[in-house]
Amino acid sequence: PFSRTPIVTVGGASHNGSEPVMARIRNVTRTGFQVRLDEWAYQDGDHMLETVSYLAAEPGRHTLGGVTVEAGAMTGADDPRTGRFSQAFSRPPVVLAQVAGANNPTPVTVRVSDVHRGDFRVRLQEQETETRAGRLHGAENVHWIALSRGTGRLAGEPGGLGQGGIGEPLAEGPPQGGVGGLEPGGEQPVGCGRLPGPRESPGDGGRLESAH
Repeated sequence: PFSRTPIVTVGGASHNGSEPVMARIRNVTRTGFQVRLDEWAYQDGDHMLETVSYLAAEPGRHTLGGVTVEAGAMTGADDPRTGRFSQAFSRPPVVLAQVAGANNPTPVTVRVSDVHRGDFRVRLQEQETETRAGRLHGAENVHWIALSRGTGRLAGEPGGLGQGGIGEPLAEGPPQGGVGGLEPGGEQPVGCGRLPGPRESPGDGGRLESAH
């Protein structure tokens, strides 16, 4: 387990089902968290089994193999909100953001913009029909993880981070795996892995089995 409750972000889902989905997490502890895949409200809400990747880091600033990682939480809402780093990066970092709660169960995604060396902006976005109707989502807890760009070595393996442009059921389990071979259970403040999520149907749940 982590020594402190981590910040968790979830990446894109696999493509077993063609309908778009967004991940939402909750109940994050030192040993695990819950994640749900939401379809947009215009869909039927029943989604196939998907696999998602996640990144977890203890709150604060860390350096791993030349990569600077900072993790934190903030309140996100329909209007843009500013998040600030504890100290400026040498250049604008890569920022990952994730809704971490369910104050409003309506499906929502996080938009990240205006990333600078010392701060960035996030806002919550629902499907277009909700926005056009003037319905607001309201505040949600948002987890974010910022990583410095460039190349470095993690556990002796080379890697790089950058950014480019491109044209309800719950699964829970401990953040296991590692970043470049770094094991979070081995005194490391950062870990990553993959979660096989359950088929989306109300009330169902699933548990992440240990992946070695």
